[in-house]
Order: sequence, then C-alpha cells, then structure tokens
Amino acid sequence: MPYRSPIVFWLLRWLRPRERAVLRQVNLARRALGKPPLERLPTGQPGQMRRCPLAQALDGLVGRCGVAYASHDTARRVARVWGTAYEPRAGRYLVYFPPELARFVQDYDLHAFPRLAMRPTSPLIAA
Repeated sequence: MPYRSPIVFWLLRWLRPRERAVLRQVNLARRALGKPPLERLPTGQPGQMRRCPLAQALDGLVGRCGVAYASHDTARRVARVWGTAYEPRAGRYLVYFPPELARFVQDYDLHAFPRLAMRPTSPLIAA
C-alpha cells in the first residue's frame, strides 16, 4: 500500500537509503558470488520475496532481515563481504542484511521506490 500522504512520503524520503548505497552492497555480494556487477537495481514487486529487486539481483529469498541461500558456501561468502552474520534456518542459510539493505526492503515493501516497482501482469495477458 503506497504512502497515503505526500507529506509523509516526502518526510520519510530523508530517512530512506540511497539507491547507490543499496546497489553498492548488492554488487559487493554479486562479486563474491562470481557474478558481474549491475549498473542499476532491477524492478520488482513489493511484498514478493522472490520478485523484489534484491531477490532478483542476489538470486536468493529475501525477507525483512536478510537473504536466504540453500548453499552454506554462498551464504558464507555474502556474509563475509557484507560484514554480517549468517545462520541456518528452515533448511537454508540466512545472511543478515547490512542496515542499508534492511531499510531498503522495509521501504520498498511500503512502495517508497515507485521507480523500482513494476506493475503485475494480468494472468490472461501473460498466457
């Protein structure tokens, strides 16, 4: 649900992480995984753990506090470059986000980055 008031949207803009800082953290993880860096964050769908920009860029399941990988080695490499912890959870390894990424996920799900939100395609059109 988008911010209901333009004033609230404007005020919270100053607390939001900058896309450049988010992209920098994403590219650190991508390099650790042997992937090329991105020039910009991909678009996604707010509230969708497999379709948000970070999930697409990092090839993992994204939640509020981190990204989950099936591989222990993958989680270890990402946690090392971010300087965060990781732990086994529900058959996967959860890598905790640095503060900028945790805030980005929260704000993205609140539709604070409309430029990065794609409109869902109707199932009738997609078929």
